[in-house]
Amino acid sequence: MSEPGGGRARPPDEADERLPCGRRLDEAWEAVTAPVPDEHARTCPWCADLARHVTGLNLLLDVPEGEADEPGLVVRILSEVLTDLRSGRRVPLAEPGVHVGEHVVAAAVRERVDVVPGALARRVRVRPVEGSPGVVDLVVRVVVDHGANVPDVAERVRAAAALGLADVGLTPRSTDVDVVDVTAPPPGR
Repeated sequence: MSEPGGGRARPPDEADERLPCGRRLDEAWEAVTAPVPDEHARTCPWCADLARHVTGLNLLLDVPEGEADEPGLVVRILSEVLTDLRSGRRVPLAEPGVHVGEHVVAAAVRERVDVVPGALARRVRVRPVEGSPGVVDLVVRVVVDHGANVPDVAERVRAAAALGLADVGLTPRSTDVDVVDVTAPPPGR
């Protein structure tokens, strides 16, 4: 399906998203859809994978010739698909039929953890507890300051994570805190 003006499907403007190769998503999209892809797009496995997906989407969304296309339909479809993929799993709340995206939960937890002195959240993993809506198992990976008391920081991170979960209507069954790095010591130490 072509967009008005004859263009093919384009991604929404996501200038800060990057493929594992480091190339911005919008740049990679342009490169793999160019009449002659650049050297990186031809040799990079991640860009090649994107090219296969773009080709598949263009074929999937193709409308028989002569049928009217609603302006911007492809962009809106791709935007919805990308938003859905980014949101991760849906986590059920205690109230029946109400869910929250995993990314929303992770953001709420990160926001609370990042104000804990001596800690910085790196990654938050959320696992709904089967048969217990509104209850989750949580893994918070953090970087701690050099010289910080790790058990104390971990307890403060657990408390902050519980507040973040409460902000979105969830309760922790368990909260594991993984220290994945320590900041460098201050100069002269």
